[in-house]
Amino acid sequence: MDQSRDAGGDSPAAELIDRFALFREQPVLSAAASDPVVARTMERMMAVMGERWGLVPARATTVDVTPDITMVVIPGTAGVGVLIGERRADGSPGRWGSGADLEVVFRGDPICESGRPDGSRMIFGLAPDGVAEQPILRADGSTIQAPVTRNVYAVVAP
Repeated sequence: MDQSRDAGGDSPAAELIDRFALFREQPVLSAAASDPVVARTMERMMAVMGERWGLVPARATTVDVTPDITMVVIPGTAGVGVLIGERRADGSPGRWGSGADLEVVFRGDPICESGRPDGSRMIFGLAPDGVAEQPILRADGSTIQAPVTRNVYAVVAP
């Protein structure tokens, strides 16, 4: 069977695979992804966003963004879904997800943001192959640079 397809024959968008090495790799889900809370969150996310973006969960892969933040990235035919797992400073887990249309992903625009207790925002997204730092335009017109690892970025914006 074509490894870019799931058991149902669905395949992520060819341009997504071409522009992001992450989606050309063999899908790998970390132990964190087998956590029952993560599994339930992913099921809910698929129910809400799966059809809209044609998400292909068999092609989901995990990226350890920081020692405390893991991102499950799910490619699709019309977009990408992300599930963020965080071990907070107090030891409690945080889980949330979001998604974006292919055009947003191809531009490297943020896919997901999360407020922090100190008032800052954690911004997550994907950047195409060859991008080492993704510029993020803030509402005030300033730009911050987000380091990119395996096509994924996460940056704290004050």
